[in-house]
Amino acid sequence: MLLSFLVSGLGQLYCGRPGRALLLVVVTVLLVPLVYLPTLVDRQAYGHFSWIFLALVALVIMRLYVMVDAWLVARHTGALRLRWYNRWYIYAGIALIGSALGLVTPFHSYSIPSASMAPALLPGDFVLTKPYWSDSRKPLVGDIAIVKHDGTFFVKRIVAVGGDRVQMIGGRLTINGVVLPRDMVGNLRFNDVDMTLYRESLPDGRNYRIMELSDHEFLDDTAAFTVPLASYFVLGDNRDNSRDSRVMKEFGYMPAESMVARVLVVWWAKDWGRIGTTPE
Repeated sequence: MLLSFLVSGLGQLYCGRPGRALLLVVVTVLLVPLVYLPTLVDRQAYGHFSWIFLALVALVIMRLYVMVDAWLVARHTGALRLRWYNRWYIYAGIALIGSALGLVTPFHSYSIPSASMAPALLPGDFVLTKPYWSDSRKPLVGDIAIVKHDGTFFVKRIVAVGGDRVQMIGGRLTINGVVLPRDMVGNLRFNDVDMTLYRESLPDGRNYRIMELSDHEFLDDTAAFTVPLASYFVLGDNRDNSRDSRVMKEFGYMPAESMVARVLVVWWAKDWGRIGTTPE
């Protein structure tokens, strides 16, 4: 049971049932994409919460079944004639390979610890991401991205790429001398503070919501930045509560190698209505 908890089917292999072990591995692997399916097709075709929840439940049930099956097989196996694969180092090698495959899977999960990307992402959210190395495209302006800075992972929005000129003037984001359009959406009480919601539009038409305490905060007026080639300028959507590329000495531009993954979907949230939604 312990072996099958570590790697699906490893317990069955231990009991001399390689065919059964392979079958269970295949079924488990086929179940995994169900969790990500809403990000690959029109997610509106599925119940956001029900689809993600049922897919996760199916994975948990499958893992429990594999463990119980390993226990039952072991009970009925009786005396076992050791074969070439019944060696501790074979099991250890399979476990290591399984762990390595888990690390390079095209989807990863991250928890959101802060409110710097509110309202798109909230503290306590868990998101599924796709690493840029496995994607068919480079990081794009508008992406909500996981970035790595000084050994720590952050989640920010890409607003400019290499060669762009960026500046904050009176709380307004300016790209290459053009002030991005911003429409007021409404007011929001967030963490006992009154905030204003806006919908900001990028030059390519992509838009998203941002939050502002006011247009006169510490980082609402900055110098003009020219983004180096092969680098990115990132901001938090919670503009007055985010450490990002505006703080050059502490954060600054994000080089291409620091761009880890793009956020696909919220797979868990305190507000169940947000489960399965794709952040803007």
